[in-house]
Amino acid sequence: MTSPTAETVVALLRAGLANDQEGQAVILASCDPLELLGALAGFTIAMGHNVFHGADNFDEFLSDWQAAHLNDPMP
Repeated sequence: MTSPTAETVVALLRAGLANDQEGQAVILASCDPLELLGALAGFTIAMGHNVFHGADNFDEFLSDWQAAHLNDPMP
């Protein structure tokens, strides 16, 4: 297993957007799951910080989203 790179994270996100389950499986099988989760979390935080113009705004969005989808099953 390899450590995920930025390319790995982007490839996994694109495979998810395209509903490419085979592509997702290949990526998931090639990386350490905890390292991949950490890389995805890091990407999400960086993206949220950038899109929402700061950590406080992103945190507010997350709180609102969580409240609106509290009992929704995740795909």
